[in-house]
Amino acid sequence: MYRKKSTWIVFFILFIISSYSAYLIFPNAFAILNIDLKMSRQQALSKALEISNNYNIGPSEASQVVTFTSDNNAQNFIELDQGGSEKFIEVLDNNYYDAYYWHVRHYQPGNVNESWIRFTPEGDVYGFYERLSDDLFLESLDEGEALIFAQNEASEKWDVDFEKYILAEKSQDKKPSNRIDYNFVYKRSDISLGEEGEYRLKLTVSGSKLTSVERFIKIPESFKMKYEEMRSANNTIATIANYGILIFYVLGGIVLGLFLLNRERWLIWKQAIYWALFISILMFFSGVNFFPLSWLNYDTALSTNNFILQNFLFSLINTVIFSVVLILSFLAAEGLSRKAFPEHIQFWKLWHKENAASTQVLGQTIGGYLIIGIDLIFVAVFYTVTSHYLGWWTPSGPLFSPDMIATPFPWLSAIGMSLQAGFWEECLFRAVPLAGAALIGQKYGNKKLWIGFAMILQALIFAAAHANYPSYPAYSRLVELIVPSFIFGFIYLKFGLLPAIIAHFGYDVVWFSLPIFVSSSNDVIFDKIMVLLLALVPLWVVLKSYLKTGKMTELSEEFYNKSFKPIKINKEQTIKKESDNLSIYKNYKPLLYVLFVIGLILIFTIPNKRNINLNLEINRSEAIKLAKDYMSEYNINLNNDWVMLTALNTGTIDIDDDYVWENEGGEYYKNLLGSYVSNNNWIVRYVKFDGDVSERSEEYRIILNHDGSLNQIMHKYPENAEGLRINESDARVIAMEFVENRFLLKNVEIEEISASPSNLVNRDDWFFIFKDTFNSTADTELRIKISISGDEIVSFDRYVHIPEKWQRDYKDDKTFLSIVNLVSYFLMMFFVVYAAAFSLSKWSKGAFNFSVFKTVSIVLLFLGFLDLFNSYPQITSSFSTGSPFMNQIITGIGGSVVMLVLGSLLLASIIGNITKVPKKSIYVFSNLEVILLSVGILGLMKFSKNIEMVSPYWISDQGFTNTYFPLISHLNDSIYQFFSNSILLMFVFTFINNLTDYGRKRQWLYILILFMFTLSMNGMAIGNNLGVSNFSQLLYISIVVSVIFIFMYKFYVVYDITIIPIIISIMLSMQFLLISTTNSYPSVLIGNVIPAVLVLFAGYVFRTFLINYSK
Repeated sequence: MYRKKSTWIVFFILFIISSYSAYLIFPNAFAILNIDLKMSRQQALSKALEISNNYNIGPSEASQVVTFTSDNNAQNFIELDQGGSEKFIEVLDNNYYDAYYWHVRHYQPGNVNESWIRFTPEGDVYGFYERLSDDLFLESLDEGEALIFAQNEASEKWDVDFEKYILAEKSQDKKPSNRIDYNFVYKRSDISLGEEGEYRLKLTVSGSKLTSVERFIKIPESFKMKYEEMRSANNTIATIANYGILIFYVLGGIVLGLFLLNRERWLIWKQAIYWALFISILMFFSGVNFFPLSWLNYDTALSTNNFILQNFLFSLINTVIFSVVLILSFLAAEGLSRKAFPEHIQFWKLWHKENAASTQVLGQTIGGYLIIGIDLIFVAVFYTVTSHYLGWWTPSGPLFSPDMIATPFPWLSAIGMSLQAGFWEECLFRAVPLAGAALIGQKYGNKKLWIGFAMILQALIFAAAHANYPSYPAYSRLVELIVPSFIFGFIYLKFGLLPAIIAHFGYDVVWFSLPIFVSSSNDVIFDKIMVLLLALVPLWVVLKSYLKTGKMTELSEEFYNKSFKPIKINKEQTIKKESDNLSIYKNYKPLLYVLFVIGLILIFTIPNKRNINLNLEINRSEAIKLAKDYMSEYNINLNNDWVMLTALNTGTIDIDDDYVWENEGGEYYKNLLGSYVSNNNWIVRYVKFDGDVSERSEEYRIILNHDGSLNQIMHKYPENAEGLRINESDARVIAMEFVENRFLLKNVEIEEISASPSNLVNRDDWFFIFKDTFNSTADTELRIKISISGDEIVSFDRYVHIPEKWQRDYKDDKTFLSIVNLVSYFLMMFFVVYAAAFSLSKWSKGAFNFSVFKTVSIVLLFLGFLDLFNSYPQITSSFSTGSPFMNQIITGIGGSVVMLVLGSLLLASIIGNITKVPKKSIYVFSNLEVILLSVGILGLMKFSKNIEMVSPYWISDQGFTNTYFPLISHLNDSIYQFFSNSILLMFVFTFINNLTDYGRKRQWLYILILFMFTLSMNGMAIGNNLGVSNFSQLLYISIVVSVIFIFMYKFYVVYDITIIPIIISIMLSMQFLLISTTNSYPSVLIGNVIPAVLVLFAGYVFRTFLINYSK
């Protein structure tokens, strides 16, 4: 029937009718089609520059960046809570609020001063914001003068009609320069959004200068909680789908599929690599096209070099990772399809010069395009019917990026993103499961049944994987995409990948290019043309081939899958000359004793780093009992609807720690721990996960100090809860009395910094910030924040105020370290994945120890699942009451299970390969000799980390305390550290052996590998609580440790790799024993001594096994 002209005529008519109908319906379903987008990117930049110059806003000689974006939060609130998409379109049409807008930023690297100017889609100015340095002094007006000045400026220059507004809130903030900033918040009096939603306007006067005119919609907390609950359901469905993708597609389809295809020589690598690299490079340049928009998030405290380097490396790493994913996906999809469907055309030969002009390829190409019309009319009707008749909410906003037209080349990103989605998703979501099911059916029978099951599975997984888009009900997105999934699936089964990819690609082009075609600016005409031309490239390929051949051809049988034959490999054994076995050098024993003595000297002469943080004196059960006692003491009685959760805040070494340590020294820093610097607090939460969603925002937090004394009982009221309305003076009296009674500070010993109200529906809240002048120093300002709901103190916070300049310099320094950290994690991840892939490749060729793999997997999985159950209190400690408890269990624990299984299998696969590697040396060091070597290495390692402490040093494993049985967590962590460190290090040395013939060739290579491995290993730890806080320290430690590793390898490991488990076990056990002497938390002694003994035993058993196996 597909060769009949009548069939194609019907298809063309159906395409035209569907496309035109979708065009008519789309404006009723999608709000962006109702805006008048007259202003272009260049016009927004030019007009913003003119306004900046005329009104003296922002820095002089500033750089510019622009985006076209939308207020999705406001759109979600209006559509979900105030009347649906019709109400939102009404808001846009009546200019109540412009949710779509141009936003232009003026900034200058190194300068705090910057500005943001906002325009409507038509090009009218809609507001601005200017940031001034806290250290900039301007003569300040009094509050009344500032209010009049702000209204006059906003009315004359920013087109604000104050007849529509009434003043709702006013506050002031005293800056370090003694400049006073005022904030005035108004609300519309003529229109509103329900009982709690409001159209608002914020004016800011900094000293004597107007620095902001900002229109926004105040969204009620009750809606935010409701929305979070809805999004939790969306994300839970998507998370379950992602688990399905991992199990069925990644592990079952790609890993197992490639394993079997590789064994049968059924893989075609070259074309898969070419296409994967092409799409990855296209996506990279698409990212480069969006790079100018990244300056929207640029912190001017950072050097431009650091910012550019950070973004470039992030993009490069993403490109490398995505390239690997695409290569594997394309290999599996094409290989499985070629084997499962012999009647299909060979995918990589579709555009061969002899095939592109064939009637078969032409039909598949045109057919793919014609399907787009059906998809569009379906989605348009679906959105319209479900929203009007079923009350469903499926916003279109997340389906496209409005700021596409703010990029230099909008067409590039629209095409690149569409091609990536169409090509990759059809390979992974369609070809892999359906071809895999067909092959299973061929082998075990009932092929149609297997394909039918896979068809349903792929539709459900594909649809559910996209359910994390905002929608209500949560399954609406799933229902929407099931129909296209079945369509694409049937197309693939009948014709192969080409028409499915074209249909998917073209459908996504429509969505991603929607902002381009909505714009009426002449500046985007070229982009519209490019989108249309590039979207039709598959058709141009066929046309070019036709023009070249001069006729339409019929496809030869040799280009069908059934004609493919794998390349035969000559299985004759090739005799490879082996190098002579290694022989141990004569003087290795005296060197061991010298090393042992040096190690002892270094261990006992270099002082251990002293733990700075506060010792935790109570365990979890004691914290729970104390929390209940304090609740009773304050007459807080809760019913059984409340759920108790526990969290342990061990703190992290961040900017306030480093600032105080650097400027005031260790003694002053220790005095602030537990007060102005957070450290080792138990938090016992009482929350609700059932009942009305708005009421679930209420929460009690009993915060206990490290010694069990009460820090505070925080009480968070729902935003709509009733309470008193008190004026600023009364609120100030309450706050100051609390400061005096709680912190024993007199009124003359505190200085008010700011007073800010929050005008709520049923009460007023107040927030005061005071400076503690009694305990502050000339360089360090200590502050206290008091929160009042109604007339009740509900929380307080003490913190260190960091000077603006110091904070900006610190950010720039830390940015470079974060880059090093990112690269280190990537290199280590790449190395681990390579090790696992190399091991699986060996497995497919029979060079793998499956029994070792199975044993290690079982051990790691057993310990991991035991620890997962034991860590339940820690996992649930931060659960949000806005999301159902079970949803968070599925996403939280489910993610932990996935990481546990993958990590365990990766490590087990690596050791399965290592134990199959032939040995060139028959020498085995005695355990005594290994102990002597280990002591020497331990001393040298201690020497490598003997660096100046430029940051505090914390022991940071108190987190084990927030478990049912802390000892179990200690044991699991110690065993996992032992296995992971031993296995990875053994693989590194085995890898070096293979590359350098046991260190006898290309010696520079193993030196480089060991240095890069060491640098990555230490780079992952930089910036944590261990005191390594700058790049020079990292480089120094990495050089010294890599020299130690080179020495180990050259003189010992190369002869006997089985010494690694003993060395690792001794080093870890010594670390545990050192921690056991610190008294840093309850059960620290038993929690480290037993793991130390267990790790030593594991090292001995592991080595014994390796020795026996090698024999």
